Amino acid sequence: MVFTLGVVVSLFILCAKSYTSRANKFLAYFILIMSWFQIQPILYTAGLHLAHPSIYGFDIAFVLLLPAMVIFYFKIVTDEKYTWQKTDLFYLIPTVFQFINWCNYAIKDEKLKYEFVRNIAISRDYASTKAILSNNIGVYFAVLIVWLAISLWVTYRILGKFLSENLNKHWDREHYQTMQLWLKGFYALYLVMSLTFVFNYSRQVIFQDYHGGFILTALPWIRNVLLVIFMIRIILFPEVLFGVPTYKYIKTHSDLDNRTLEDNHQFIIKENIDSEKPSGVNNLELSDALVAEYLNLIFKYVNEKHPQCLDDFSIESFCRSLNIPKSHFHYLLKYHFKETFVEYRSRLRIELACQTMQLPENKILTLEAIGQMVGFTSRYTFIRAFKKVKGIPPSEFIANVQ
Repeated sequence: MVFTLGVVVSLFILCAKSYTSRANKFLAYFILIMSWFQIQPILYTAGLHLAHPSIYGFDIAFVLLLPAMVIFYFKIVTDEKYTWQKTDLFYLIPTVFQFINWCNYAIKDEKLKYEFVRNIAISRDYASTKAILSNNIGVYFAVLIVWLAISLWVTYRILGKFLSENLNKHWDREHYQTMQLWLKGFYALYLVMSLTFVFNYSRQVIFQDYHGGFILTALPWIRNVLLVIFMIRIILFPEVLFGVPTYKYIKTHSDLDNRTLEDNHQFIIKENIDSEKPSGVNNLELSDALVAEYLNLIFKYVNEKHPQCLDDFSIESFCRSLNIPKSHFHYLLKYHFKETFVEYRSRLRIELACQTMQLPENKILTLEAIGQMVGFTSRYTFIRAFKKVKGIPPSEFIANVQ
């Protein structure tokens, strides 16, 4: 189940156009590797290592690749302008050396390899380490400890720098805080995973315990639960896949409340032109410039076409008309407009109704007629929505206007 969920989530991240970014690719690889380790003991116990002795131990290269995936993810997701450095090759050295080590094992005689793995007492999680490294397992254990410690330290420094950033430099304070919580949770998950790896190998190397006990049996289940929670978090709240917003100012809903739709449109255009664009290629598909472009498009379309008046005005039809991914519009609703689509639709209709009621030629229209003009099906729903948005009934609003 964990492996299947991991594959689904990874493909979702890699294939969904709305979430395409360099950082998300490393996140998907991390999930794939962790998911493989949850099914790997079952495959080995079922005899995979005996049927294909050459592949036994290849998974250790992925153990050493995990820290690099985490470091690259944190580097890129916290800095949209991040470009590859020569020093980044350092993080791939452990994986390369292990791959060379495995190649040396793989070219051995098939009968020798078969006898080698057949005599190993298969235990969950760490049997492959003994198989591939044999007498060098102590060296591998030391390398693993040092490598995990380095990766945790590097990731901690990246996270600490991000958490200390000024809130005012980001497009949306709420989404920035969401990303802070997300990255802290990701780091905590990686820390727990690292500690379980160290615990498993220390029992094998130091205590020569290959059968374990209750704790060793429980560790894979603990990892499974944490990994499932991690993946469900992504599925239920995919806004974390949009990365970190990087505008150097904050626009809240209240900034736009006292402006007309046309004023909003011109305001966003001006801010988009005046804002500093990050140099290089954006690594996030929902970049700050794209958010401003979406807002321009939405304000202009609503102001000119009045789609809220249609009976079938839905989020699907709206996004289709604007050619905006539905997931991107959900992001705008949650972090820019700060309302659900139903609330957004109702507000648009009420704003249009207010404009309609202020025109002298519409004084003869009944409330029911005005409500139907802007998309409400009955007088009752129109009055109830009007009071919710404006705080007063429409009749009082008309009296104040007159």
